[in-house]
Amino acid sequence: MTKVLIKHLNNAGIIFFPSFGSLLGIARNNIALLPWDDDIDFNLHDDGHLVEKISKGLKPLGKNVYTSAGAATKTAWELPGGWILYYKDWGMPWKVHGPGKGYPNLDMNTFKIVPAHGKTVERFVTDPKQLTNAHVHKFDKPASWFGSMSNTMTVPFSVDVKEPITFHVPDKIVDVIIDDYGKEGLTKCQLSHNHNPFCNKGTTAEETVSCENAMANRLAKMIFPCILLPGRFHGTTLINEPRYKGKH
Repeated sequence: MTKVLIKHLNNAGIIFFPSFGSLLGIARNNIALLPWDDDIDFNLHDDGHLVEKISKGLKPLGKNVYTSAGAATKTAWELPGGWILYYKDWGMPWKVHGPGKGYPNLDMNTFKIVPAHGKTVERFVTDPKQLTNAHVHKFDKPASWFGSMSNTMTVPFSVDVKEPITFHVPDKIVDVIIDDYGKEGLTKCQLSHNHNPFCNKGTTAEETVSCENAMANRLAKMIFPCILLPGRFHGTTLINEPRYKGKH
């Protein structure tokens, strides 16, 4: 799914890069999908023609296509392999998932390039409304941090899918991560929250039991040094540790 989307976006001439937890996992832990996550995050450049570019050559699926979670979409298309690309005009605007499946999926925010003005440098900015339900609620960074996007990193996709996947990444990848998660984010891991909507509002007995699962609640808040993970997840963790004196 991820490789299909990357190929499609490249062919469409769309500027994009992994963002938030995915960029963090790629740079810090040498893996695209962290063991406790269930989606890949991208940020796409919206130059005013994004819908036209991204949908070109794809089979339209029409409006009011529904995900397994029951969220109405504005419109959707079929990617090669049967993956569904859909757009909605609230929250996270773009997603890709399998037919009838909510997770795992690909989440895609969009950013606009705000020109330099006076003492303010050119910036990449995402509308905060897209980030209402995200871990990070702001994306406003100097365009210079991203550069030409010619730098790449190749990492295994996940613990279970070890096939390597290559991403174009920002020139100043560490600056981007620190701006999102602080310096601690380079060496401390924090488990993601449960994406299931019933986590906060159960409507059936089964959902209520799931919400009350004490272990799930603890895991959702767990913070620990990343070096406690198996060695294959260390990535740049060790070289970012202040006391690390060896070679990576």
